[in-house]
Amino acid sequence: MDNAGYAIVYVEILVLCIVYSLVILLRMSPDLATKREIRVFRALMRIFIMMLALDGFAQLQYVDIIDPPMLIVALSYSFYQFGLTVLSVLWFLFVEFQIHENRPLPRLFYLLSCFPLLPIGILAFGSVKYDWFFHFDENNHFARGPLFPLMNVVAYLYFLVTTVHAFIIFSRTSSRRRKRRMLLLSAFIISPVIGATLQLTVGIHPFVSPSICISFVFVFISIQSDQVNTDALTGLNNRKSMNHYIDEIRTRASEQTPYYFYLIDADSFKSINDSKGHAEGDNALCYIADALRDACDGYHGFIARYGGDEFVAVIDGAYLRDPEDFVQSFDESLLMLCTERTLSYPLSASVGYTRLASQKTNTASLVSAADRMLYQRKKEKHAQSNPPVR
Repeated sequence: MDNAGYAIVYVEILVLCIVYSLVILLRMSPDLATKREIRVFRALMRIFIMMLALDGFAQLQYVDIIDPPMLIVALSYSFYQFGLTVLSVLWFLFVEFQIHENRPLPRLFYLLSCFPLLPIGILAFGSVKYDWFFHFDENNHFARGPLFPLMNVVAYLYFLVTTVHAFIIFSRTSSRRRKRRMLLLSAFIISPVIGATLQLTVGIHPFVSPSICISFVFVFISIQSDQVNTDALTGLNNRKSMNHYIDEIRTRASEQTPYYFYLIDADSFKSINDSKGHAEGDNALCYIADALRDACDGYHGFIARYGGDEFVAVIDGAYLRDPEDFVQSFDESLLMLCTERTLSYPLSASVGYTRLASQKTNTASLVSAADRMLYQRKKEKHAQSNPPVR
Protein backbone atom coordinates (compact mmCIF):
# COMPACT_ATOMS: atom_id res chain seq x y z
CA MET A 1 0.00 0.00 0.00
CA ASP A 2 1.38 3.43 -0.93
CA ASN A 3 1.53 6.45 1.38
CA ALA A 4 -1.80 7.82 0.14
CA GLY A 5 -3.49 4.51 0.94
CA TYR A 6 -1.99 4.46 4.42
CA ALA A 7 -3.14 8.04 4.97
CA ILE A 8 -6.72 7.15 4.01
CA VAL A 9 -6.73 4.23 6.46
CA TYR A 10 -5.18 6.50 9.09
CA VAL A 11 -7.93 9.09 8.62
CA GLU A 12 -10.65 6.43 8.70
CA ILE A 13 -9.38 5.24 12.09
CA LEU A 14 -9.27 8.84 13.33
CA VAL A 15 -12.87 9.36 12.19
CA LEU A 16 -13.88 6.26 14.16
CA CYS A 17 -12.13 7.70 17.23
CA ILE A 18 -13.98 11.00 16.72
CA VAL A 19 -17.30 9.14 16.61
CA TYR A 20 -16.52 7.30 19.86
CA SER A 21 -15.39 10.55 21.48
CA LEU A 22 -18.57 12.35 20.40
CA VAL A 23 -20.67 9.55 21.89
CA ILE A 24 -18.82 9.92 25.20
CA LEU A 25 -19.19 13.70 25.09
CA LEU A 26 -22.93 13.55 24.38
CA ARG A 27 -23.59 10.88 27.02
CA MET A 28 -21.65 12.72 29.75
CA SER A 29 -24.75 13.86 31.64
CA PRO A 30 -24.55 16.16 34.71
CA ASP A 31 -25.60 13.39 37.11
CA LEU A 32 -22.57 11.19 36.35
CA ALA A 33 -20.11 13.10 38.55
CA THR A 34 -19.57 16.43 40.30
CA LYS A 35 -20.05 19.61 38.27
CA ARG A 36 -16.37 20.49 38.02
CA GLU A 37 -15.44 16.92 37.03
CA ILE A 38 -18.07 16.92 34.27
CA ARG A 39 -16.97 20.35 33.06
CA VAL A 40 -13.30 19.35 32.82
CA PHE A 41 -14.00 15.94 31.27
CA ARG A 42 -16.18 17.54 28.60
CA ALA A 43 -13.41 20.03 27.85
CA LEU A 44 -10.99 17.10 27.64
CA MET A 45 -13.12 15.36 25.04
CA ARG A 46 -13.58 18.55 22.98
CA ILE A 47 -9.81 19.16 22.86
CA PHE A 48 -9.21 15.52 22.00
CA ILE A 49 -11.73 15.66 19.13
CA MET A 50 -10.04 18.82 17.83
CA MET A 51 -6.66 17.09 17.95
CA LEU A 52 -8.02 14.05 16.08
CA ALA A 53 -9.37 16.32 13.34
CA LEU A 54 -6.08 18.22 13.09
CA ASP A 55 -4.15 14.94 12.99
CA GLY A 56 -6.26 13.77 10.05
CA PHE A 57 -5.80 17.11 8.28
CA ALA A 58 -2.02 16.85 8.71
CA GLN A 59 -1.91 13.30 7.33
CA LEU A 60 -3.85 14.25 4.20
CA GLN A 61 -1.59 17.26 3.65
CA TYR A 62 1.56 15.22 4.23
CA VAL A 63 0.78 12.82 1.37
CA ASP A 64 -0.43 15.69 -0.87
CA ILE A 65 -4.06 14.52 -1.00
CA ILE A 66 -4.97 18.09 -0.06
CA ASP A 67 -2.93 21.22 -0.72
CA PRO A 68 -4.00 24.02 1.66
CA PRO A 69 -2.04 27.29 2.09
CA MET A 70 1.08 26.75 4.19
CA LEU A 71 -0.05 29.32 6.76
CA ILE A 72 -3.15 27.18 7.43
CA VAL A 73 -0.98 24.07 7.70
CA ALA A 74 1.43 25.79 10.11
CA LEU A 75 -1.42 27.03 12.29
CA SER A 76 -2.94 23.54 12.37
CA TYR A 77 0.35 22.17 13.74
CA SER A 78 0.49 25.00 16.28
CA PHE A 79 -3.03 24.25 17.50
CA TYR A 80 -2.26 20.53 17.68
CA GLN A 81 0.89 20.97 19.73
CA PHE A 82 -0.68 23.52 22.05
CA GLY A 83 -3.71 21.23 22.31
CA LEU A 84 -1.51 18.39 23.56
CA THR A 85 -0.43 20.51 26.53
CA VAL A 86 -3.99 21.68 27.16
CA LEU A 87 -5.11 18.04 27.10
CA SER A 88 -2.46 17.06 29.65
CA VAL A 89 -3.37 19.97 31.96
CA LEU A 90 -7.08 19.13 31.77
CA TRP A 91 -6.34 15.47 32.53
CA PHE A 92 -4.21 16.57 35.50
CA LEU A 93 -7.10 18.71 36.82
CA PHE A 94 -9.64 15.93 36.27
CA VAL A 95 -7.55 13.45 38.26
CA GLU A 96 -6.94 15.99 41.06
CA PHE A 97 -10.70 16.65 41.24
CA GLN A 98 -11.27 12.90 41.48
CA ILE A 99 -8.69 12.64 44.26
CA HIS A 100 -9.97 15.63 46.25
CA GLU A 101 -13.63 14.90 45.43
CA ASN A 102 -15.73 17.88 46.56
CA ARG A 103 -12.97 19.61 48.49
CA PRO A 104 -12.18 23.10 47.14
CA LEU A 105 -8.69 23.67 45.76
CA PRO A 106 -6.85 26.98 46.30
CA ARG A 107 -6.61 29.49 43.48
CA LEU A 108 -2.82 29.19 43.55
CA PHE A 109 -3.19 25.51 42.61
CA TYR A 110 -5.06 26.45 39.43
CA LEU A 111 -2.57 29.19 38.56
CA LEU A 112 0.44 26.89 38.96
CA SER A 113 -1.29 24.03 37.15
CA CYS A 114 -2.12 26.16 34.11
CA PHE A 115 0.98 28.35 34.03
CA PRO A 116 2.94 26.16 31.52
CA LEU A 117 0.18 26.82 28.99
CA LEU A 118 1.49 30.38 28.53
CA PRO A 119 5.08 29.59 27.44
CA ILE A 120 4.00 26.51 25.47
CA GLY A 121 1.35 28.58 23.67
CA ILE A 122 3.92 31.27 22.81
CA LEU A 123 6.37 28.67 21.52
CA ALA A 124 3.72 26.72 19.59
CA PHE A 125 2.25 29.67 17.73
CA GLY A 126 5.59 31.45 17.48
CA SER A 127 6.88 28.40 15.61
CA VAL A 128 4.89 29.56 12.57
CA LYS A 129 7.62 32.17 12.12
CA TYR A 130 10.58 31.14 14.28
CA ASP A 131 10.69 27.31 13.83
CA TRP A 132 10.90 26.60 17.59
CA PHE A 133 8.71 23.48 17.63
CA PHE A 134 8.56 22.72 13.91
CA HIS A 135 9.41 23.89 10.41
CA PHE A 136 8.78 22.66 6.88
CA ASP A 137 11.35 21.11 4.58
CA GLU A 138 11.80 21.75 0.86
CA ASN A 139 8.80 19.48 0.14
CA ASN A 140 6.61 21.45 2.56
CA HIS A 141 6.56 18.48 4.94
CA PHE A 142 6.60 18.78 8.73
CA ALA A 143 9.99 18.62 10.45
CA ARG A 144 10.73 18.91 14.17
CA GLY A 145 12.27 22.09 15.53
CA PRO A 146 14.98 22.34 18.23
CA LEU A 147 12.46 22.79 21.09
CA PHE A 148 10.05 20.06 19.95
CA PRO A 149 11.07 17.67 22.80
CA LEU A 150 10.15 20.34 25.39
CA MET A 151 6.47 20.14 24.47
CA ASN A 152 6.40 16.37 24.91
CA VAL A 153 8.34 16.52 28.19
CA VAL A 154 5.85 19.02 29.66
CA ALA A 155 2.83 16.99 28.51
CA TYR A 156 4.16 13.66 29.77
CA LEU A 157 5.22 15.21 33.09
CA TYR A 158 1.58 16.08 33.75
CA PHE A 159 0.53 12.52 32.92
CA LEU A 160 3.34 11.10 35.06
CA VAL A 161 2.47 13.24 38.09
CA THR A 162 -1.22 12.25 37.90
CA THR A 163 -0.26 8.58 37.56
CA VAL A 164 1.96 8.69 40.65
CA HIS A 165 -0.52 10.70 42.73
CA ALA A 166 -3.45 8.43 41.84
CA PHE A 167 -1.39 5.34 42.67
CA ILE A 168 -0.38 6.79 46.05
CA ILE A 169 -4.06 7.36 46.91
CA PHE A 170 -4.85 3.84 45.66
CA SER A 171 -2.29 2.39 48.06
CA ARG A 172 -3.58 4.40 51.02
CA THR A 173 -7.37 4.30 50.73
CA SER A 174 -9.50 1.55 52.23
CA SER A 175 -12.61 2.19 50.09
CA ARG A 176 -12.97 -0.45 47.39
CA ARG A 177 -14.78 1.95 45.06
CA ARG A 178 -12.09 4.58 45.51
CA LYS A 179 -9.32 1.99 45.08
CA ARG A 180 -10.87 0.85 41.80
CA ARG A 181 -11.15 4.43 40.51
CA MET A 182 -7.60 5.39 41.54
CA LEU A 183 -6.15 2.25 39.95
CA LEU A 184 -7.90 3.09 36.68
CA LEU A 185 -6.66 6.69 36.74
CA SER A 186 -3.09 5.62 37.50
CA ALA A 187 -3.23 3.09 34.65
CA PHE A 188 -4.58 5.63 32.13
CA ILE A 189 -1.11 6.34 30.75
CA ILE A 190 -0.34 2.69 29.91
CA SER A 191 -2.36 2.52 26.69
CA PRO A 192 -1.02 5.83 25.25
CA VAL A 193 2.57 4.82 26.07
CA ILE A 194 2.09 1.50 24.25
CA GLY A 195 0.50 3.36 21.33
CA ALA A 196 3.32 5.90 21.15
CA THR A 197 5.92 3.12 21.21
CA LEU A 198 4.19 1.25 18.40
CA GLN A 199 3.80 4.39 16.30
CA LEU A 200 7.48 5.27 16.69
CA THR A 201 8.54 1.75 15.63
CA VAL A 202 5.95 1.01 12.95
CA GLY A 203 5.70 4.49 11.47
CA ILE A 204 2.67 5.76 9.60
CA HIS A 205 0.15 3.46 11.30
CA PRO A 206 -2.05 5.38 13.80
CA PHE A 207 -1.61 3.96 17.30
CA VAL A 208 -1.44 7.00 19.61
CA SER A 209 -4.92 8.44 18.95
CA PRO A 210 -6.78 5.11 19.23
CA SER A 211 -4.83 4.21 22.38
CA ILE A 212 -5.78 7.53 24.04
CA CYS A 213 -9.36 6.98 22.90
CA ILE A 214 -9.35 3.52 24.51
CA SER A 215 -8.19 5.04 27.82
CA PHE A 216 -10.97 7.65 27.70
CA VAL A 217 -13.54 4.92 26.98
CA PHE A 218 -12.42 2.97 30.06
CA VAL A 219 -12.61 6.11 32.22
CA PHE A 220 -16.11 6.87 30.92
CA ILE A 221 -17.27 3.30 31.56
CA SER A 222 -15.87 3.52 35.09
CA ILE A 223 -17.71 6.80 35.73
CA GLN A 224 -20.95 5.26 34.45
CA SER A 225 -20.58 2.11 36.54
CA ASP A 226 -19.78 4.15 39.65
CA GLN A 227 -22.98 6.15 39.13
CA VAL A 228 -24.95 3.09 40.21
CA ASN A 229 -23.33 3.24 43.65
CA THR A 230 -22.50 6.95 43.98
CA ASP A 231 -24.49 9.95 45.12
CA ALA A 232 -24.22 12.52 42.30
CA LEU A 233 -24.38 15.60 44.55
CA THR A 234 -21.78 14.73 47.19
CA GLY A 235 -19.73 12.03 45.46
CA LEU A 236 -20.24 9.73 48.45
CA ASN A 237 -21.55 6.19 48.30
CA ASN A 238 -25.33 6.00 48.00
CA ARG A 239 -27.83 3.91 49.97
CA LYS A 240 -27.56 0.96 47.59
CA SER A 241 -23.81 0.86 48.08
CA MET A 242 -24.29 1.15 51.85
CA ASN A 243 -26.64 -1.85 51.88
CA HIS A 244 -24.07 -3.94 49.98
CA TYR A 245 -21.34 -2.86 52.40
CA ILE A 246 -23.43 -3.70 55.48
CA ASP A 247 -24.22 -7.14 54.04
CA GLU A 248 -20.52 -7.70 53.44
CA ILE A 249 -19.18 -6.67 56.88
CA ARG A 250 -22.05 -8.27 58.77
CA THR A 251 -20.54 -11.69 58.04
CA ARG A 252 -17.35 -10.60 59.85
CA ALA A 253 -18.95 -8.76 62.78
CA SER A 254 -18.74 -10.30 66.24
CA GLU A 255 -18.34 -9.28 69.87
CA GLN A 256 -14.58 -9.50 69.39
CA THR A 257 -14.59 -7.64 66.04
CA PRO A 258 -17.49 -5.15 66.16
CA TYR A 259 -18.31 -2.31 63.81
CA TYR A 260 -19.99 0.97 64.67
CA PHE A 261 -22.84 2.34 62.57
CA TYR A 262 -23.28 6.13 62.68
CA LEU A 263 -26.30 8.07 61.43
CA ILE A 264 -25.65 11.79 60.79
CA ASP A 265 -28.42 14.32 60.26
CA ALA A 266 -28.03 18.02 59.41
CA ASP A 267 -29.48 20.38 62.03
CA SER A 268 -32.18 22.85 60.93
CA PHE A 269 -31.62 21.97 57.28
CA LYS A 270 -35.07 23.17 56.24
CA SER A 271 -34.31 26.67 57.53
CA ILE A 272 -31.14 26.77 55.37
CA ASN A 273 -33.17 25.84 52.29
CA ASP A 274 -35.89 28.36 53.16
CA SER A 275 -33.58 31.28 53.97
CA LYS A 276 -30.64 30.68 51.59
CA GLY A 277 -32.24 28.73 48.75
CA HIS A 278 -31.95 25.14 47.61
CA ALA A 279 -28.62 25.73 45.83
CA GLU A 280 -27.01 26.73 49.13
CA GLY A 281 -28.78 23.81 50.77
CA ASP A 282 -26.99 21.53 48.30
CA ASN A 283 -23.71 23.26 49.20
CA ALA A 284 -24.40 22.63 52.89
CA LEU A 285 -24.83 18.92 52.22
CA CYS A 286 -21.51 18.90 50.34
CA TYR A 287 -19.83 20.64 53.29
CA ILE A 288 -21.11 17.93 55.64
CA ALA A 289 -19.86 15.28 53.19
CA ASP A 290 -16.43 16.94 53.13
CA ALA A 291 -16.31 17.00 56.93
CA LEU A 292 -17.21 13.31 57.02
CA ARG A 293 -14.37 12.54 54.60
CA ASP A 294 -11.91 14.44 56.77
CA ALA A 295 -13.16 12.77 59.95
CA CYS A 296 -13.03 9.29 58.40
CA ASP A 297 -9.47 9.63 57.11
CA GLY A 298 -7.98 8.39 60.36
CA TYR A 299 -10.55 5.62 60.89
CA HIS A 300 -10.61 3.93 57.47
CA GLY A 301 -14.38 4.29 57.55
CA PHE A 302 -17.12 3.80 54.97
CA ILE A 303 -19.34 6.85 54.37
CA ALA A 304 -22.54 7.24 52.37
CA ARG A 305 -25.40 9.60 51.82
CA TYR A 306 -28.43 7.81 53.22
CA GLY A 307 -30.96 10.22 51.74
CA GLY A 308 -32.03 13.85 52.00
CA ASP A 309 -29.91 15.46 54.73
CA GLU A 310 -28.93 12.16 56.36
CA PHE A 311 -25.56 10.43 56.08
CA VAL A 312 -24.07 7.18 57.30
CA ALA A 313 -20.60 6.23 58.49
CA VAL A 314 -19.47 2.71 59.32
CA ILE A 315 -16.19 2.21 61.18
CA ASP A 316 -14.34 -0.93 62.19
CA GLY A 317 -14.15 -1.03 65.98
CA ALA A 318 -10.44 -1.88 65.75
CA TYR A 319 -9.79 1.77 64.81
CA LEU A 320 -11.83 3.23 67.71
CA ARG A 321 -10.90 3.54 71.35
CA ASP A 322 -14.32 5.03 72.02
CA PRO A 323 -17.24 5.46 69.56
CA GLU A 324 -17.51 9.08 70.68
CA ASP A 325 -14.04 9.75 69.20
CA PHE A 326 -15.46 9.75 65.69
CA VAL A 327 -18.33 12.06 66.71
CA GLN A 328 -15.81 14.52 68.13
CA SER A 329 -13.60 14.29 65.03
CA PHE A 330 -16.58 14.97 62.77
CA ASP A 331 -17.76 17.95 64.87
CA GLU A 332 -14.25 19.44 64.79
CA SER A 333 -13.91 18.89 61.02
CA LEU A 334 -17.27 20.51 60.31
CA LEU A 335 -16.50 23.48 62.58
CA MET A 336 -13.12 24.00 60.92
CA LEU A 337 -14.66 23.76 57.46
CA CYS A 338 -17.36 26.31 58.31
CA THR A 339 -14.71 28.68 59.67
CA GLU A 340 -12.50 28.33 56.59
CA ARG A 341 -15.40 28.98 54.20
CA THR A 342 -16.90 31.81 56.32
CA LEU A 343 -20.47 30.56 56.02
CA SER A 344 -23.17 33.16 56.56
CA TYR A 345 -25.35 30.68 58.46
CA PRO A 346 -24.77 28.14 61.25
CA LEU A 347 -24.16 24.61 60.01
CA SER A 348 -24.06 21.64 62.35
CA ALA A 349 -25.21 18.04 62.45
CA SER A 350 -26.32 15.55 65.07
CA VAL A 351 -24.92 12.04 65.28
CA GLY A 352 -26.38 8.83 66.65
CA TYR A 353 -24.70 5.45 66.57
CA THR A 354 -25.08 1.80 67.43
CA ARG A 355 -22.87 -1.27 67.63
CA LEU A 356 -22.82 -3.96 64.95
CA ALA A 357 -21.56 -7.16 66.58
CA SER A 358 -23.80 -9.90 65.20
CA GLN A 359 -24.34 -11.49 61.81
CA LYS A 360 -28.08 -11.46 62.50
CA THR A 361 -28.29 -7.65 62.68
CA ASN A 362 -29.83 -6.14 59.56
CA THR A 363 -29.59 -2.62 58.12
CA ALA A 364 -33.09 -1.61 59.26
CA SER A 365 -32.33 -2.42 62.90
CA LEU A 366 -29.03 -0.50 62.72
CA VAL A 367 -30.77 2.59 61.33
CA SER A 368 -33.54 2.32 63.93
CA ALA A 369 -31.11 2.05 66.87
CA ALA A 370 -28.85 4.87 65.66
CA ASP A 371 -31.90 7.03 64.89
CA ARG A 372 -33.12 6.74 68.49
CA MET A 373 -29.85 8.15 69.79
CA LEU A 374 -29.87 10.77 67.05
CA TYR A 375 -33.38 11.90 68.02
CA GLN A 376 -32.39 12.14 71.68
CA ARG A 377 -29.32 14.26 70.87
CA LYS A 378 -31.38 16.58 68.70
CA LYS A 379 -33.76 17.06 71.64
CA GLU A 380 -30.83 17.88 73.91
CA LYS A 381 -29.45 20.41 71.42
CA HIS A 382 -32.85 22.03 71.08
CA ALA A 383 -33.20 22.24 74.86
CA GLN A 384 -29.78 23.85 75.20
CA SER A 385 -30.48 26.47 72.52
CA ASN A 386 -34.01 27.15 73.78
CA PRO A 387 -33.88 27.03 77.60
CA PRO A 388 -37.26 27.24 79.39
CA VAL A 389 -38.34 30.73 80.48
CA ARG A 390 -38.74 31.07 84.25
